[in-house]
Order: sequence, then structure tokens, then C-alpha cells
Amino acid sequence: PSSSSLELHRHNHDRTPPALSGKVPECMAPEERRRYERNLREQQRSHKISQQIKELRNVLTDSNIPFKPNKFSILLSVVEYIKQLQGRAVFLDAEHRKLIDTIRRTTDMVDSGRGPDGAEGTAKVGGSGAATSGERAAIGNDA
Repeated sequence: PSSSSLELHRHNHDRTPPALSGKVPECMAPEERRRYERNLREQQRSHKISQQIKELRNVLTDSNIPFKPNKFSILLSVVEYIKQLQGRAVFLDAEHRKLIDTIRRTTDMVDSGRGPDGAEGTAKVGGSGAATSGERAAIGNDA
């Protein structure tokens, strides 16, 4: 093996890909240099993917999501977690819409002086027909 292929082999076992260090041997033939640079780009791409998978592993760990410690299982667990979050978002959006509707209907009843059954005068407070903010809060606290 040539000295440059030995150097490339040695770089393949380093923790940081040589492409990240920016070192490219200058004493290579053009074809060998192209192959070496292509290998460096592939190592850099592989390193970036590994870094992102580590980030996904951290997200799963921080969220107390169980997973097996290999890249494939991490990706499967992340997909499942995303689907769970999407389902939760749909549910929370529906709950939010219900709450907004309840607030709107309650405000309409208080402002119009109607009670929950639609009868006139059941929600009037004082002589004005409008409840104060403290009285509005107390209306929902009757247990």
C-alpha cells in the first residue's frame, strides 16, 4: 500500500474525520487526490449524520422515551414519538377550541343577562345586567 492509502486508513479510525480538520496531502497524484477528497466528503457526511442521531438520542432521553441504543432503533423511536406528539397536538387543539367556545358562550350569556337555560334575568347582577370581573369569576366557582 502507498503511504497515502496508509494515511487514509489511519484517518478512518480517528474520532474526527480528517475533512473536518481541513488537511489534504499535497503529494498525491490527481486521481488519488480526487478519491481521497471524495472519501473525506463521505466521512464528513457520515459524521454529520452521527451527530444528528446523537442529538435525537438526547431528545428521547430528555423526554423519558425508552429506546435501544442503536441508530436504527433511535430513528424508529423518534418517528413514534413525533406521531405521539402530533396526536397530542390535535387533541389539545380540539380542547382549545372547546374552551374558546365555552368562554364565548359564557360571555354572551353574561352580557345578555341570560342564564344557561336561556331564561331572561337569571344572570343579572345588581341593576345593570352586567357582572363585575369578580362576580364573573365566582359564577364558575359554584360547586
